[in-house]
Amino acid sequence: MTTIPRPGHIAALDGLRGLAAMMVVFSHYAKDVKLLDPRIEAIMGQSGVMLFFILSGFLMMHVTTGLQLTRENLRTFFISRLARVVRARPLNPPCWVGA
Repeated sequence: MTTIPRPGHIAALDGLRGLAAMMVVFSHYAKDVKLLDPRIEAIMGQSGVMLFFILSGFLMMHVTTGLQLTRENLRTFFISRLARVVRARPLNPPCWVGA
């Protein structure tokens, strides 16, 4: 099966987005069957969501601004997004206590 390349699509990031989604799904499964400590489940799920949104934000910016995919651009974007999310995290206590 051949796929038609989409403008701005970065195939290399599909695996990371898939990993992020699997982290969230697994954290929900682990919670339902009481597989892991609730704090680990929460961290895994939150990390998956954070990674997914960071990658999605980068891809949206890449498509709309034409920013080239380089290690430095990805690193700069990731650090700036992560800093923004981590700074806002203490404002939402249920997010980090696993509620």
